[in-house]
Amino acid sequence: MSETASSLSSASSALSVDPTLAGEVPPHLWLRSGRPLVGTATRVYLAVVLVASALIFVPQAPVYWGLIGGGVLVYFLFPVVVQGLLKPIERRVLTARRKEATGLLQEVRGRRLVKQFAPHAWVTLQEGRLHLRRGDGKAAARAFAETMRLSRGAGEPALVSAQAQALLIAEQPEQARELLQALAKNGPLAASDRLHLGLALLAGKGSGRDALEHVQAAAQTLGGHPRVLAALALALHRADETSEALMMLQRAQDALGADP
Repeated sequence: MSETASSLSSASSALSVDPTLAGEVPPHLWLRSGRPLVGTATRVYLAVVLVASALIFVPQAPVYWGLIGGGVLVYFLFPVVVQGLLKPIERRVLTARRKEATGLLQEVRGRRLVKQFAPHAWVTLQEGRLHLRRGDGKAAARAFAETMRLSRGAGEPALVSAQAQALLIAEQPEQARELLQALAKNGPLAASDRLHLGLALLAGKGSGRDALEHVQAAAQTLGGHPRVLAALALALHRADETSEALMMLQRAQDALGADP
């Protein structure tokens, strides 16, 4: 029984690392942050060239207004084009495995597209995600905090959720719990947030019964994900429901299969 309890307890530090349990951060958050000087200058330069060409060289009305309109479109559509170019990199970040994360982190930082055109908050967001894959919660928490600052996104649910997940991995459950409980005051928590709040309560000073309630609520949406089942096993164990905990632990092990 002590071996089982040890297995249940040791599971808690890894339960929230899975990218499939992470919340989505909408683009509008990082789009409103600052950008590298090269990207801003290129955007302004292209728009000015078109407008100046119309003013200086094209007296005919149709072409004149076409160039003016083109300059305006270039200015406002430039961020959308950059966003489209960054999308494949973001997809790679979101699907990266742990062993790929360190190399991809260096690659993202070194890409000319990123250094010259990516919004600053986009860069720190990808860094935070990759630090999560690496299991470096402290670095991820710093990156997400910087994303909040750059995007003026303090209190944004998606960023608070990411920050809480990072703090859990950094073994700072009390801070994660405070963030998620504050978020809950503004509206219902997402399933992944309820899972993380349950884990924060289990790892900190929270009640086992309260933790079990949150994890069970998360399980209703997230279903039979192995880490959700493992969290349920841990919560049941802490709530002194030993036999149910053992059965849930077995379900979690069965769901994992050959996944190390």
